Amino acid sequence: MNPASVAQVLSNTYSGDQQARVNAEEQLKSIEKTPNYLSCLLEIVSASGQLEQPVRLSASLRLKNILRIFWMEKVVEGKPRCIVENDRNVIKGGLVSVIVAEPSEKIKKILLDSLFVIVRGRDFPGSWPGLVPEIVQNIETDDEKRIYAGVLMLKVVFGKYRFMREDRRGDVNELMNLTYPRLLQIAAICFQNPSSSTHTIIHIICKIFCFGVHMSIPPLIKSAQALSPWIEFL
Repeated sequence: MNPASVAQVLSNTYSGDQQARVNAEEQLKSIEKTPNYLSCLLEIVSASGQLEQPVRLSASLRLKNILRIFWMEKVVEGKPRCIVENDRNVIKGGLVSVIVAEPSEKIKKILLDSLFVIVRGRDFPGSWPGLVPEIVQNIETDDEKRIYAGVLMLKVVFGKYRFMREDRRGDVNELMNLTYPRLLQIAAICFQNPSSSTHTIIHIICKIFCFGVHMSIPPLIKSAQALSPWIEFL
């Protein structure tokens, strides 16, 4: 499947010609379960310097909606899944970097919704072990753009565990050990360099902390000494 051809069909969905719009919608509907279609949509979204934003926005919305409907489809013996394994691997392999690079806040938000569809299901953490390390790579840099995208994605990941019982929180405790110390460092840097963007990052970090302790206090910060920096920060 050719991304350029799909992009052209997407552009026809907002054509001034009503029949062209109808034809484009029908064509897209007919190929939404075709192998490599989701890979094409993600490639179109990533082409921020080459394609118009309405085309990329349309691709991001269609990607999110298809993931929402079909990603958690159960495996039935003898019946092919609507989202083939190659598309699943391409999405998991490329979504983080596309979110980081995305210049449009509107499209970034839609991509984060797509990330949540995958994270809340059975794929994470077991079938997507590389997600957290890839996110951590971004928050460990000095690049504010990458840090911003990284904390946004961490908020999505922590959202999976927000209402989870303590006896099922082993994964989130490990996640806190891996990320909370660095998040405190980022917050301190942001306080020293106040701006609208650093205020936003601080706000997101506050949410991540609250998601992590919503149901119980994790072992990492049960001592007064470990909890004190967070109390001062909050």
